[in-house]
Amino acid sequence: MSNEPSGAGWRTFAYYAQHMNSGRCALYDYGDRENKRIYGTSEPPLVPLQDYAVPSALFSGSLDALGDPVDVAWLAEQIKPFVVF
Repeated sequence: MSNEPSGAGWRTFAYYAQHMNSGRCALYDYGDRENKRIYGTSEPPLVPLQDYAVPSALFSGSLDALGDPVDVAWLAEQIKPFVVF
C-alpha cells in the first residue's frame, strides 16, 4: 500500500473502508446524528445506481490492490447500459 491511495484524500479512503466494512454500496456514513440530519435515517442509504447515466470505462486487474475484479464485475452489471469499456 506504499503507493495507495495515490492522489486521494483521507475521506475517499475512509469511504472505501466503509464499503469494505459494511459490505454495502452506500452513501458516505457520517455517523448516526449527521446521517439523520443529511439522509433522514441513521444508516446511509444505498448509492442510487438506478439513476446512474454516465458512460464509463471500468478497469481492474488481478494485481490491483483496490479495484477487485469481482467488485468491478458487480458494478459493471449494475450500470450495464453505460459501460463503454
